[in-house]
Amino acid sequence: MLAELEDPRNDKGKRHPLTSILALIVIGLMCGHKGWTSIATWARSQPALTKALGFTHKKTPSASTIHNLLKKLNIAVLEETLTKWINTVLAGRPDLNGCFDAVAIDGKTMRASQKCGAKISHLLSAVSHELGITLTQRSVSDKTNEIPIKQVADVSIGLGPNTINRENVSRRIVIQCNVQDRDLGNFIGEVQEEIEAHISIPEAYFLTYGGQFESQQRAQRRILIQTGFVFIGIFILLYLAMGSMRLSILVILNLPLVLIGGVVSVFLTGGVLSIPSMVGFILLFGIAVRNGIILVSHINVLRSEGMSLYDAVIKGHRNG
Repeated sequence: MLAELEDPRNDKGKRHPLTSILALIVIGLMCGHKGWTSIATWARSQPALTKALGFTHKKTPSASTIHNLLKKLNIAVLEETLTKWINTVLAGRPDLNGCFDAVAIDGKTMRASQKCGAKISHLLSAVSHELGITLTQRSVSDKTNEIPIKQVADVSIGLGPNTINRENVSRRIVIQCNVQDRDLGNFIGEVQEEIEAHISIPEAYFLTYGGQFESQQRAQRRILIQTGFVFIGIFILLYLAMGSMRLSILVILNLPLVLIGGVVSVFLTGGVLSIPSMVGFILLFGIAVRNGIILVSHINVLRSEGMSLYDAVIKGHRNG
């Protein structure tokens, strides 16, 4: 049907055949371009389209070429022919009913009244089939940096996580829960026992326990390390204050005895060694060291006054 239009040019369109130009105009209209300047500019970035339409020249027709050609054609006949041709193409496609109304050419603009929406790829498929060319929406896209996902992946509906999280170059699945009315450490211990007894973890899988439990474990390790350095510092200060290694060791040896009351208190309150209870033990150690220093100093003062060691110890404890 496009071939029925007579080419008004003297060279009969040997450089840019009339049917190729008209097909380019139709496809441009389908892609949403509304003027020959827009179509000509867009066509330069579509080498696949140029080749598919069979242009004998390496370049697509310029805007002036399209403009001059349209001026020589009978606009009413051209509008009628293009509209009739497209409707003929769509006649065998009931799924595209209502997609297209008419072509209108007015001054420097052209319009294709279409209502295809998401069916634009099907419309282009029908047009390309009628033209005898292989044409897809990708080959006529004006966004050449975009690739349809169907070209690189298989898309299907299935069951699975809606989000895939990664940490340290590994996939991570988070299971959360809140612990109430019981100790967090004992709860995690029971969870670990149940997992070891009833669940076989595949190779390359591993479990980590985070959240408040991880923070608690980190704080406990830090306090234990700092407590060791504190004992060393206390011993050095005792030696500097008393000038005697024997007396410093004597004060330090009293600290384990201080733990008796603290351990009993922890046991009576649930047996949980929490961060606050560890801080309480540290304070208790400090009080015990202070009392030991005062007692030993008082005994030394009594001995310096001429009192025997036995009498000085007895009197020192009574006065303390």
